[in-house]
Amino acid sequence: MELFKFCSIINRQYKLIALMCFFSSNLCSSEVSLIATGDVLLDRKIVNYIVQEGENYPFIHVAELFKNSTISIGNLESSISTKGKPTLKKKWNFRAHPKRIEGLKYAGFDVLNLANNHSMDYGKEALLETIELLNKA
Repeated sequence: MELFKFCSIINRQYKLIALMCFFSSNLCSSEVSLIATGDVLLDRKIVNYIVQEGENYPFIHVAELFKNSTISIGNLESSISTKGKPTLKKKWNFRAHPKRIEGLKYAGFDVLNLANNHSMDYGKEALLETIELLNKA
């Protein structure tokens, strides 16, 4: 899948979420809540804490907020993979181990944005594995 097509898919997902929120709040009497966060980075120094405290560590104080919302969105600031090689032209390349998915599941994310400057840090192979692992999760 080309990166352009992937970004287009992400854009369609956000439009779908917006439509779901609009129709849910306007046609139904139920309450809809949306929560979003910026960069979710599961690489670098945080890994030491995750190894010591467990996969849920980064989310223990916010998981209830995400789980109790109708839709929760985060920007995953890396690939989740064991594949690929770092991009040599960048100062920082981020890649999280597939074990980190357990923490993301615990946090209750419904949507993870991958259209950012670190999704391809380890190349197309790592990005495709990320998509596959997240879809399975």
